[in-house]
Amino acid sequence: MAATKTINIRIPKELEKDLASLSKEEDIPVSEIVRMSLRKFITLRRFRALHKKTVRYARKAGYMTEEEILNLK
Repeated sequence: MAATKTINIRIPKELEKDLASLSKEEDIPVSEIVRMSLRKFITLRRFRALHKKTVRYARKAGYMTEEEILNLK
């Protein structure tokens, strides 16, 4: 297992209730739900940044639509 670090965060009571409820419903520890959420958030941010750079270069190369960009081979 990778080394871990404990962090403390403040969240609204309503969010804590939702998190606890989801944890119980899904039988997943709260800490794992938070880790999953953070991974997804970070991955999405990185993807959007990469996408923004890629679109710029693709448009310079003459590809104008998202579909054209995604269909590059």
